[in-house]
Amino acid sequence: MKMEGDWIGFYEYGAGYLLPYFGQRVNFRLSLTDTEDGFEGTSIEDDSKFAIKEISKISGFVEEGMISFANTYANYYGIDEESMELKIEIEGKEYQVNYSGHYDEKFDCFYGSWEIQYHDLEYEVQVSSGIWKMEKETTLG
Repeated sequence: MKMEGDWIGFYEYGAGYLLPYFGQRVNFRLSLTDTEDGFEGTSIEDDSKFAIKEISKISGFVEEGMISFANTYANYYGIDEESMELKIEIEGKEYQVNYSGHYDEKFDCFYGSWEIQYHDLEYEVQVSSGIWKMEKETTLG
């Protein structure tokens, strides 16, 4: 499937997040280019309190109606426990979110789940996850 072009969608914070993040929706726009092995591009999120204010890198593939891609941020983010705002915890340390899902032919969109694995202060692996959906942006002419 050709992924070239602009895609609009959202993700929602799910398991591993407390209020006020849990259940919050963040809109995004992907600008993608097809490659020999799949697709690559960039992502930018809306200007909400819950969004990461950074252009991130996208790379992935579609195979037989299944999609898998990584969204990689240039900085490592966390949630400040006092202000409950996203903040850079380690500048220059990449932060990757893994997305997987399916193509829905009837609704002409992709949807699925995302997951982040990270080490907490005791170096135990923690997992946070949520859901997402995206569709090709169309221009009315």
